[in-house]
Amino acid sequence: MAGKSQIRAEAAYIRNHFTEKFRKEQSRALNQMLVSQISREDASHYYVYAPLGSEADIRETILFLQKNGRKTAFPKVKGKDMIFVEVQDMDREMKEGCFHVMEPVHDRPVDWKDAVVLTPGLAFDNSGSRIGYGKGYYDRYFADHSCRRMVGITYCELFYEKGKIPADPYDRKMDAVCTPEGIKEIK
Repeated sequence: MAGKSQIRAEAAYIRNHFTEKFRKEQSRALNQMLVSQISREDASHYYVYAPLGSEADIRETILFLQKNGRKTAFPKVKGKDMIFVEVQDMDREMKEGCFHVMEPVHDRPVDWKDAVVLTPGLAFDNSGSRIGYGKGYYDRYFADHSCRRMVGITYCELFYEKGKIPADPYDRKMDAVCTPEGIKEIK
């Protein structure tokens, strides 16, 4: 089995070589899947992310959530830790922060135990394992904070078979993974 560093590098290479057209088409399909799922759920709180570079763009979903009365919070890096901060208007309440990621301008953390977490990553497998960027922010945050459900967000090409991604005891597993082709519930 390949190690995390090798899988991370391979996944980043694949994702960074998608064409702009492909990313837009796939992100549009992914947003349709998410909005369809969210429309059937009763969750009112969502932890989301601002897409960076070649990440799947979920801004359409975020706008849907906000227009439909759902609360959204974005991650903000504070040293070695991460907090989530509620944002109601992405245009006015976000600025470039750590690692060039758009982050909330203020520092008022929320701790929504009933939040659905739309989780970015370089790759996921169908056992719920995730490869992020290697800094451990999400794993550390969710080791100390509970949530309703974690949903990995990725392209089909980066959703691997079970066991492809090695998992350490501290790695937080996803409850589901959403791709442009559908949402896979993890048992």
